[in-house]
Amino acid sequence: MGSSPNRAEGLPWQDDPLLRAAPPGHLVSIPERALRQPKRRGGVPSPPLIAMLGVGRQAADIRVRLYLWLWAALSTRGFGELTILRTTAEWALLVNALDPASVHHQQKRGLAARRVSRAFDYLAEQRLISRPFPDTVRLLDPDRTGADYIPWSTEVVRGRERQRDDLQRFWGERTDYRRSRVWENAPLRFPSSLWTTGWISNLSGPALVVLMIMWSYEPSPGVTFDIPKSRAYEFPVTHSTWHKGTTDLQAAGVVSRRQGALVFPAANANPRVSTDRFRVRWTLNHPALTR
Repeated sequence: MGSSPNRAEGLPWQDDPLLRAAPPGHLVSIPERALRQPKRRGGVPSPPLIAMLGVGRQAADIRVRLYLWLWAALSTRGFGELTILRTTAEWALLVNALDPASVHHQQKRGLAARRVSRAFDYLAEQRLISRPFPDTVRLLDPDRTGADYIPWSTEVVRGRERQRDDLQRFWGERTDYRRSRVWENAPLRFPSSLWTTGWISNLSGPALVVLMIMWSYEPSPGVTFDIPKSRAYEFPVTHSTWHKGTTDLQAAGVVSRRQGALVFPAANANPRVSTDRFRVRWTLNHPALTR
């Protein structure tokens, strides 16, 4: 798949009423703790989105897509409680667990609906959502405490910046925010077009997680970037998951990969080029993701 999956007309993700009613340029904010963790401590479970990948591929895909769709839907209502009158079969169409051509096939529709129902049960068991009523969904904090998710206010963001400044003044070059209470950066913000063009509903679970990780490292749209070694414990995906995700993203034309010799800077004008060490650099294809 080298282009957007949004080709045919009338696909479920194109007609979502909540995102369709959102203002132009609407951004979906997702806190980093849904995906990232501070420096590894013993006995700490993996972040929710990464933990979802620890099952069979189809179940993982549905869990990740469903969770991301809930973030998008609830972002249009300030992350409060939201009543969504949608059957599990309709959710199955939205997360691409059911082919639209099979919507009238009773057995396939029932199987897809059960898979979505199990994904909802999983999210509730992990205390990532609450469902006080059958059609009502409320997002809980990704830290799995069971508390409601409350977006950071401007005052909270400024307070965290001041704490980081204090740490920088005290520790200087040895500052490592990943060991502090302010390890988490501001929420990741994604254009709603990722949902309405079908990328969220069609990419695999590993590809979606890797895409979000790369998004967090990209300094600005379209700028080539490196993945630091700290990725292995900040975003603890397995090697096979990383390989699967990057392979799927490259096949979809979402990212490009370039490998070159590692260059060591020097005080003079002649930096040393390594002959046995290489660096991989990545570029996100934003035009493909937003059309």
